[in-house]
Amino acid sequence: MKRSLHSHGGSFFVECSAMFKPRSIGFDADGTLIRTQHAFDQTSLAVGREQGIHITQEFLNTVAGMAPLEWLPMMGVTEEPRITRFRDRYRVLAPEIIEAEAKWIPGVPEMLEDLATDGVLLGIATKAGRQTVAAVERKLHWQEFFYTDWIVNGEDVLPRYKPDPLCLKILEIRMGIEKLGSYSGD
Repeated sequence: MKRSLHSHGGSFFVECSAMFKPRSIGFDADGTLIRTQHAFDQTSLAVGREQGIHITQEFLNTVAGMAPLEWLPMMGVTEEPRITRFRDRYRVLAPEIIEAEAKWIPGVPEMLEDLATDGVLLGIATKAGRQTVAAVERKLHWQEFFYTDWIVNGEDVLPRYKPDPLCLKILEIRMGIEKLGSYSGD
């Protein structure tokens, strides 16, 4: 199987041969399988405007891939009540915006179908929250490729995030395997 995927302006190939065919693959979702960065940025900008926190797109470009709880202190927002208010509002807005904007990266659904057909076990480890994951499931129907129990979301491992190995360990336990054959993330 050979698939060409295009991500972040570049492209890469996924090729599985008889010599190397992993029995299981874990994926990051955002930026690896689906395009969501714009939606996450729009959510952050909207919550920032509502709460009087000056967030710019330029700043968000520098922290792409990080969760707000990771980058708010970089902006000087360190008071726990402000961080909690931001997080709570973000969790409400993000699923709405994600459901409207999420898109597969070209070639991903076909690759996942090929892998699943070949019997490869597929899982996801993402920083996104439970409601955001549910919004992606509604929009892209990724449950066609991933069992819901085989998706570890950011709320499962708070306050730890990838690259902390806890999320991957939880994924392995849920998938009933000792070790992932491969992990793909951006």
